[in-house]
Amino acid sequence: MTVPNPGRLAQNSVQIGSPSLAGPTGGTLTGNTIIGAAFGDPGNASTALLLANATGVTVSRNTFGGAGTDLGIALSNSTDITIDHNAIDRTPTPPPGFADSYGIGVSSDDASRPTATLICNTFSGWNLNPDNVTQPPCITTGSTIPCATVDQPFSTQLRATTENPDAQLTWRLVSGQLPPGLTLDGPFHVGDKVEYSYTVANTGGTDLHNVQITDDRIADVTCDETTVAPGHATTCHGTHTISQADITSCRTTKERGGDTDKGMCCQLTNVAQATATDPQNNQITSNKATVTITVEVEKKQ
Repeated sequence: MTVPNPGRLAQNSVQIGSPSLAGPTGGTLTGNTIIGAAFGDPGNASTALLLANATGVTVSRNTFGGAGTDLGIALSNSTDITIDHNAIDRTPTPPPGFADSYGIGVSSDDASRPTATLICNTFSGWNLNPDNVTQPPCITTGSTIPCATVDQPFSTQLRATTENPDAQLTWRLVSGQLPPGLTLDGPFHVGDKVEYSYTVANTGGTDLHNVQITDDRIADVTCDETTVAPGHATTCHGTHTISQADITSCRTTKERGGDTDKGMCCQLTNVAQATATDPQNNQITSNKATVTITVEVEKKQ
């Protein structure tokens, strides 16, 4: 940062837009370290980042710091701002001769309209974290998904923490990459449509014809190819909409155990099997395969 006048502080370390001019539309500020400062005048405030008359700007994965910073992020007449996964920190004690008059992590000048969406930001050292804006509870694992062997069974356990013990748990990969071949879905809810894919490989020495999949929960499974040559494979597809009937048995069992006043998670397992015929019209049947998903059931009202 270049200080405009020697011996004085720049009021805003980073400024996007202007309070007196039309501001920017769109754009992303990411991957930066932004250091704020204490302005020293109770009638004014310095900010690490000021967004003024801005629309549709994303502030993501930045690190904020500074001794006695007045405001971490200040929103002035700005709308549709996304502030996600930033470490919004400061050292609370200002330099000698500077007062800690504000100490707000994220501040908006208008509480009457939704100016910003806050997602999983962390705050440290502030007198007040968000002001005139709110951040929903964030669930984080603090863990990484280890690498695994492609096309081999894989499982791992992640421990999630949240400041709200009643928050719904939904998964989204926010950094890094999943191991090859691994997808991350769920939990699902009643009414959700779940898409399944099945890979049928011909490990024998003759063509397979009339390849089909039977699934105990899906009546109609279609395959990209119904004839598969030796050493080749085809992919089949099916969908299932989760119904109340799917989770009745699980819910009844848990309610009998006294689990009636809160939500619960039920496991829903599909069993699938492939069939085909060889050139002599003999039926070939695969081993059964299973997959289990988690269905989150709302508590009784």
